Amino acid sequence: MRGIVRTAYQHLRANQTGVLESENPEYVHQMRVAVRRLRSALRMFPQTTADDLRSRHGAALRTLARALGTVRDLDVFGQTALSALRDLSRPQARAVRAAIASRAGSARASAREYLQTPDYERLTARLALWLAAEPPDARGEGLMQLARRQLARLHKRVARGAARLDALDDAGRHRLRVQVKRARYAAEFFSGLYARDAVRPYAAALSELQDCLGSLTDINMARGLLRDFELGEEIERRLLGAWAARATDAALSLESGFLAATCCAGFWKRHHRRRTHV
Repeated sequence: MRGIVRTAYQHLRANQTGVLESENPEYVHQMRVAVRRLRSALRMFPQTTADDLRSRHGAALRTLARALGTVRDLDVFGQTALSALRDLSRPQARAVRAAIASRAGSARASAREYLQTPDYERLTARLALWLAAEPPDARGEGLMQLARRQLARLHKRVARGAARLDALDDAGRHRLRVQVKRARYAAEFFSGLYARDAVRPYAAALSELQDCLGSLTDINMARGLLRDFELGEEIERRLLGAWAARATDAALSLESGFLAATCCAGFWKRHHRRRTHV
């Protein structure tokens, strides 16, 4: 757990300056990924190991995730909108770009403000102290048993959602994406315990599924944001048409994606522990 938290913490800190000083949306995206991996790790390990971090930092991580998520949503909205409106006249394109940039700029400023608050400084300082402290004696189930239990539990949730895919609404598909993301993170977190060729296909299949479901979530989010921008009836109609076509393509890829993940699942029962040497 310390290794996973350390990697996510370093990922978080490595992108912090970029979020504060750059307009490049990739810094926000990477910092958000680091927060999601931290939160997933805290859910995955036993309470006796993770309860201190969960109780101390859960609220701060949620606040940070919301601040970064708002910026990311507007960045994605801008990318999807402008790519669908490539043939606009120059004045129209300039007006659309300015409207999106204004909202995104305000969200980015709010995220930067939070990164300079005592709450955020306390979060990063306490995480660093926790990582530097002497770890407690390990008790309870072994790591292989924990990995097997968590991988099986998370894949079961993914399979249950996939079986109901046709009946899921937008909120249901978003929840399924979260389950796919957690299963993928678990496969990556525990990958060192298994043969590489056993884990990689499963993680790759989940990554593709996450992208497809993420595309549907982004489109749904963009439709909601579109009402706030008042870009005009013609532009709104064109955007909705382009997003509907993208949503259809993403939905068609889901069934094959779930089949690929199912075929690769179960390696945690079939494969022996990976050999390691010091």
